[in-house]
This record gives sequence, C-alpha cells and structure tokens, in this order.
Amino acid sequence: MKILMLGCKEYPFGVSSKYDKKAGGGIEVHVEKLAKYLSKRGHEVFIITRRFPEQQEEETKGPIHVYRTRFVYNRYLRTITFNFSAFLRAIPLIKKHRIDLIHSHGLVGSFFGSVLSLLTGKPLVMTPHGTVDEWGLFRIPLKLFEWFSLRTAKKVIFISEFARRRMSRGRAFSHVLLSNAIDFDDIQKPRRRSWSRIRFGFIGRLEKIKGIDILVEAFKRLP
Repeated sequence: MKILMLGCKEYPFGVSSKYDKKAGGGIEVHVEKLAKYLSKRGHEVFIITRRFPEQQEEETKGPIHVYRTRFVYNRYLRTITFNFSAFLRAIPLIKKHRIDLIHSHGLVGSFFGSVLSLLTGKPLVMTPHGTVDEWGLFRIPLKLFEWFSLRTAKKVIFISEFARRRMSRGRAFSHVLLSNAIDFDDIQKPRRRSWSRIRFGFIGRLEKIKGIDILVEAFKRLP
C-alpha cells in the first residue's frame, strides 16, 4: 500500500531545533516511527514536511519518500502556510504515485487531508494528536477543522483515552484507540546503579491529555 503522511513539521525528528523556537514534537516522532515500521511491513510511505536550510527538497530512503515544502516563518502563519503548501504539493503527488491512503496528523493537517480526500477520492485516516481545549482564540477555526475532518475521515485513530472521550462525545464516527508505543531500537542498555529505588522522570506539558495520572497509577503497580 502507498500511504501519504500529512501534518508532520519536520523529518527526521530534531532537524528544526536550530532554526525554529517551536521545534517538532510528538507528531514528528510518531510519524517517523510509524513510517519506519510501516515500511518494514512492505508499505511505501510518502511524507510531506517543512524544508529547512541544508535539506534536500526530495529524499528517498528505501520505501520512505520525503518531500519538503517552503513555509512562512512567522508565529501565526507557519502552521497554516506549511499545511497549505503541503496540500498543493500533495495533489500531483497523489496522481503521480497512485497513493492508496491519506493519513493526516493534527487538526490543521487533517483539514487539508479532508479536502484532498474529497478531491481525489482517496480514503482518509486521521490522527488528531490532541484536542482544541488549550488553544485559546485558535479554538474557533480548529473546532471547524475538527468537525469537518471527523465527518470526512474513514477512521480516526486516537492516541489517548481522554482525547477519544472528548472528541467522540455526542458524535458517531469510526474510531479506535491506539496509544503511542515504545521503539525498542531506541532503548540503551541500562547502566549499573548504586541505588535500589527506581527513579522516573516525566517531560511534557502538564495537561490531562498527556496521561500523567495514568503514568502515576502505573508506577504504583510496579514491584
């Protein structure tokens, strides 16, 4: 299957850190790992992302194809201009490579993915990666993007139970809960330690959608 990924702000993860104060995060890690394991299962993955200095416009690594687009570097315009640019890039790409499935990430990427799905007839799978509750004034357009995307997507993949409950309340659409996993290739051999108690650290926003309450409860069950 040929799968087009939308909404990923950088590839590989971390490349934007010296150019962008708001560098890539969860979506970018998610897409990179998903592409890695989908390709191992025999699928071809096409990723449209932002282009940063010293990066090629197009790059192919085996069955993973990366296309980089320009965007307006501005706090309020970078997200919408990147996703619009990706939308324009995707139209000929879908036809040229005969894409089978569009997988959008985030609400802005999913809005443009929905339009692409309607224009091309390609099915859309959507992963929201969050809710609109914490976005202030941006909630108004994001709510419209959410409504439109949920009506268009053939399947919605939630990565947290909180987001699933919040976005499916009073709505009927096909969805599944599939939380983020751990890539065992990233795990290093543990060092010897001199203490008996295990110490954990959490890095992330203190919001319910991050599931910190679940993490604390899980730690309590460890021997």
